[in-house]
Amino acid sequence: MPNEKVTQFAAQFRDPKDLKRQSNPNLQEMTAALDGLRAMGAKGVTGLVALLKPDAEGGDVHVRHALHGQAMRAGGWPEKDRQAFTKALAGTLKEDHPKSAKGFVIRQLQVAGGAEVTTALGGWLLDDELWEDAAQALLAIGGTADQFLKALPKAKGKQQLTTVQALGVLKINNAAERIRGFVTSGDSTLRQVAARALADMADTGAVATLLKAADTSKGFERIKQTGACLQLAENLLALGRKEEASRIYQHLRDTRKDPAEAYIREAAKTD
Repeated sequence: MPNEKVTQFAAQFRDPKDLKRQSNPNLQEMTAALDGLRAMGAKGVTGLVALLKPDAEGGDVHVRHALHGQAMRAGGWPEKDRQAFTKALAGTLKEDHPKSAKGFVIRQLQVAGGAEVTTALGGWLLDDELWEDAAQALLAIGGTADQFLKALPKAKGKQQLTTVQALGVLKINNAAERIRGFVTSGDSTLRQVAARALADMADTGAVATLLKAADTSKGFERIKQTGACLQLAENLLALGRKEEASRIYQHLRDTRKDPAEAYIREAAKTD
């Protein structure tokens, strides 16, 4: 059964004249409702989540408004209070709620969450529906490489692409060896994402792998793989690895003889 007190607080975010959007809101009443929900502790959080409905059903815009408003406020609370809120919110991911509701919860954890909820979020990186929400939340929180590393061996399809991309964004070099193997995958998209991730990591061990991939690819993929090589060279230079960067630039100057690839030879003169 819905918590009656929570339902009453959430109703302060509902305009009876227009259930689809908030018009002329009473900010004083809404703030008082959020204060009341906060005073309820975990029950104020779980009670709101229990009122969320499947997207196809709708009718819970006011609940989402209230929960998002509380998540925004929680970021400015004392750390103990913020964590109490986010832990209660993360705990609802284990309960029997619609996937769309859980996706909304994950997006609120992206707003207010910290290290205390990363394990709870990491468990959703392999979910067929919510992996992207979980990945975005973890990237926003930061310091979450361990969750992506844990997911990498089991990730497939789109989840795998997202995980590899995230590890590149986070520059997690201890994932480089495994990701190098994806550059020769049978999936062209995975090959390209893996190459870019290695470039973002400035992985010195990937120089030969990426050059070979760029040389043997054709069409659009050749352009993308060559771009990854140039990005790797640029990142290596930034780290003072001039010898490895020069190897990439020299190779591209020597091998890109087609007039259509003149721009690559020009880009490779930057060393």
